Amino acid sequence: MVGARSGRAPCPAAPDWPAAVRAGGLAGMIYLTSLACFTALLITGMVTDLLERRLPNWLTGGVLLLYPAFVLSSPVPQDWLLALLLAATVFLIGFGLFAFDLIGGGDVKLMAAVALWAGLQHAVQFFVVTALSGGVLALAYLLYRQALPWLQAWAWSLRARFLAAPTATPGPGAATPMSLPYGIAIAVGGLTIVTELLKL
Repeated sequence: MVGARSGRAPCPAAPDWPAAVRAGGLAGMIYLTSLACFTALLITGMVTDLLERRLPNWLTGGVLLLYPAFVLSSPVPQDWLLALLLAATVFLIGFGLFAFDLIGGGDVKLMAAVALWAGLQHAVQFFVVTALSGGVLALAYLLYRQALPWLQAWAWSLRARFLAAPTATPGPGAATPMSLPYGIAIAVGGLTIVTELLKL
């Protein structure tokens, strides 16, 4: 009958997958694999810097080696020349800060490598998120340093009560220099770039 409605339910709209997933094929697989490996390296950097206060060269080297695969498999063209110029600029500025002992050498190398992935399109987002994350990290570490003497005194009082140890607490001693695991902030900024790249 003309004008009669079909009894079929309308098909659900296709999910808004990234272009690399929709396209499929080898390029899409390489693109998503490069982003997954990049994410794994960032998380590894967070853990390593937190526990050991260092960012090994193989970590930064891995981020750099993955970049060509990302560029060649990207579903949209990547201006890698400008991204390379940005990374070099970040490295030179960071080297100047490192010369004045304001930032660690590993932090400089990792930030330049992640800036390469961010490119000019996501550079502002990367630097803003990294700076904000670094501020939160510094505040949390400062609060920890302020609370440390009370935590030590509490631990010694428990020891004296339950282990019959001397009640004298250790003296304040010399203040150790503040060492921030800034690689955590850089990795957080890099992870926000990954979320943006997945939208391509």
